[in-house]
Amino acid sequence: MTKDHKLGLDQLDEILNLLRPVENLFQLMLASDPALHGELARDSAEIGLSLTGNLRQCLEKMHSAQSGEPSR
Repeated sequence: MTKDHKLGLDQLDEILNLLRPVENLFQLMLASDPALHGELARDSAEIGLSLTGNLRQCLEKMHSAQSGEPSR
């Protein structure tokens, strides 16, 4: 990867901050009452939180590999 394409700490923080509202949405869905909203919202929330967590870990590993810094 060229220097222009490296994932710097500022870019990592920016991406993770942009991801936070999506994670918050999934957390709200997870807290929904299954009696009112059914299990679909909760099941979808669990999947969404897992996917966003995996994305967060992947981005942090990429940054760590490029910068030589340990993952946060």
